[in-house]
Amino acid sequence: MSKKIKLPLKIFISLVILLFLLTYYTIGFNRHCKTYKIFFAINDFGIRHIVPCFYYGSTLVDRFKYTIKKNSYFYNFLLNIDKKFKKNQTRIDSLNKLNEELKNPYKNISKTTEYGIYRITDKLLNNKSINLEKNIEYNSWLRSHGGNWNNHFANNNFVNIDNAHKLKLAWKHKTIHPDEIKKKWKQNIEVNPVFLDKKIFYISSDWKLYALDAKTGKVLWDKECLFPPSRRGITLSKEKRGNYIFVPIGKKVFKINVQNGNLEKNFNSGRGYVWSATSITAPMIYKNKIAFANVGASPGLKIYDKFSGELIKEVNLHPKNKNFGGGTPWGGVAIDDNLGIVYLNTGNPLPTNYGVHRPGDNKNSNSIVAISIDEEKILWSFQETAHDLWNFDIPSPPILHDLRIGDKVHKVVISITKRGNTIILDRLNGKNIYDYIYKKAPKSKIKGEYTSPYQKVFPKPEQISKIEYSKKDIDKLSKKKQSEILNKLEDSEYGWFKPPSFGKSLIYYGIHGGAEWMGAALDPVNQDLYIPTINTPYAMRMYMFSTENKVLVEKEKTAELEIYNSNCSSCHGNKRNGEYNVNLDIVYKYIPSLVGLTLNKNNERRLNFKNFKTKHPNLKINEKNYTRVVQLFRDWDQSIFEENLIQVSNYDWFEFLTDDMLPASNPPWGYLTKLNLVSGKIAWKKPVGYIGNKLVGTVSFGGVALNSGGVLFYTGTEDNKSYAIDKFTGNILWTFDMEASGTAPPIIYSLDNKQYISFLSTGGGAINFKKRGSTLYTFSLE
Repeated sequence: MSKKIKLPLKIFISLVILLFLLTYYTIGFNRHCKTYKIFFAINDFGIRHIVPCFYYGSTLVDRFKYTIKKNSYFYNFLLNIDKKFKKNQTRIDSLNKLNEELKNPYKNISKTTEYGIYRITDKLLNNKSINLEKNIEYNSWLRSHGGNWNNHFANNNFVNIDNAHKLKLAWKHKTIHPDEIKKKWKQNIEVNPVFLDKKIFYISSDWKLYALDAKTGKVLWDKECLFPPSRRGITLSKEKRGNYIFVPIGKKVFKINVQNGNLEKNFNSGRGYVWSATSITAPMIYKNKIAFANVGASPGLKIYDKFSGELIKEVNLHPKNKNFGGGTPWGGVAIDDNLGIVYLNTGNPLPTNYGVHRPGDNKNSNSIVAISIDEEKILWSFQETAHDLWNFDIPSPPILHDLRIGDKVHKVVISITKRGNTIILDRLNGKNIYDYIYKKAPKSKIKGEYTSPYQKVFPKPEQISKIEYSKKDIDKLSKKKQSEILNKLEDSEYGWFKPPSFGKSLIYYGIHGGAEWMGAALDPVNQDLYIPTINTPYAMRMYMFSTENKVLVEKEKTAELEIYNSNCSSCHGNKRNGEYNVNLDIVYKYIPSLVGLTLNKNNERRLNFKNFKTKHPNLKINEKNYTRVVQLFRDWDQSIFEENLIQVSNYDWFEFLTDDMLPASNPPWGYLTKLNLVSGKIAWKKPVGYIGNKLVGTVSFGGVALNSGGVLFYTGTEDNKSYAIDKFTGNILWTFDMEASGTAPPIIYSLDNKQYISFLSTGGGAINFKKRGSTLYTFSLE
């Protein structure tokens, strides 16, 4: 018989086990799982729903890395050890010695005009003859953004321009009490609700999926999501066995019975879900298949059997040997379920503003890409911006339409973009409907940065917004504001496709501007687009920073280093990295990095003593000592450059604001644009959004929907209102004050000879969207 373990040893073993469990909970357990709601999630989605809590995206190694990164000393120490084993490996955001064999990929390229199906000057007849009843896309709302075509249109005129002012609140569903918003609110929700079987389905800001009685707002069932639910869309499926809703949650897509909220047990061998990598847009149904746009490590399209959940095919957007990151289909997708073709709008390449290590156009980024589900391959792609350095991804969901010009019908896909373009392409071959031209673009001043010598310009349709900032953009502001802005512009650059550079901020429109992820509403009869448009300037600032663990300064420069440390390091840091604190696109603290200044000849003016004294009048450094510090910088920069310890900033932009926290340009900063697809002409631009009692036109991140009664329903402005707007004139017919701003396009549905309009109000997301909420407001006529 073995001896009994002594009590102190038992206590020791128990403490070790307890310590291990606490360590695992702190480092290894996914942060989304550290809540009592884990038990509700297990009940709603099954025990497999919490598997990612333990390993997927939250392994001990991953969590250890995350924890270490918070401690810059240990992180840089381990980073340098890693670099000793990977001396020849280069990060794509590193500033290092360029490959001497790297040649300009654009050498000797000349481009002028690309002809479309119609000339820009052709006078075209707008054929308004269409039978709306025959197309399910105009008579249902089974998928976020109104259906597979993303047209945001409902063929019902119960509410019209004559009675819209009589709209009343039919019901509202609030999921978080105002006193608990800070505790329970997780994020603003951008998912447009869907409707089927007298039920409306939506996601709340506390990550719950709800099925409500569409007439009364009564909760029929709900599901607790432990991981982030779909960012941009959900989809309903009508099947013989019943009706279902497909919902991306975390890295899975679930199939749920709409009648009772149960998982479909026949889907993927009883699991009720499939691993989708990461999908944030609405799934697409085609015959017996369902497709998801994957924004994960291998961006593209994943195609499954919609009944069994079996993976059929993955179609990647990019080859494995691509030289850039990003280019993912995060913004929106559409499907022509007759042709079996999916259309994806893709994001910009990474790194965002430094493309030295990703030469060339970066194919299929900033593009509209067509993928055949039947042929399981890419059919064509069309790129708007080549070698993007400005974050001009295409975020809005593509819109499908049968464009009627005279007696001809063109099946088209329409993409509205941050650059203010409306690109109209043939759905079958990607050919432009209208001509476009190539315009000569400026060259970069950064060594090895080969910008595209040309960028596409689309004269037709007319641009809804622009990208180039100019001094004319402030001529309606007060003299005081103009003076303030002009002072800021002295240290900035601006202009059409001006490339980013070190040392100066680049001011332009389009980072969060033009057309955004909310998309647009299409009038299929008159062939007009109604586009929520944002027109606020941003500043992009490039800088270098050092990843050195120990300061790489030679001993003979100790005296110079002491001059720097005693006068400069309290602000710029002992490694000269400065400080850059940005939240919600607002700069809260900015101390410029001094790393790499001597590597750029364009910085000589910044390094002269006179400029230094102008910016630092209180520092008591004479010219002799300052010259010694500059020489220290030259040696220091060269040392860390040789060791590949300099990296270039990425995603460093912020709103260009005046001191009163308003955009540094003439209003309106947000407006609704009416654009005809045949004439290409803008009928009107109307500001939407109040500041105080004045209709100024604010930024909007909500969206628009249209009914056949001629009423546009609009939301997302900073004033937290929902709007009804006359589609003919752009005049406001009705408003309602919500608890927070609208954050998803409205949904329009009809039930028992009555039309309902629902607005999702969750707020947050940007600096002037101060209130948060979690309420679905639904309106109708009494």
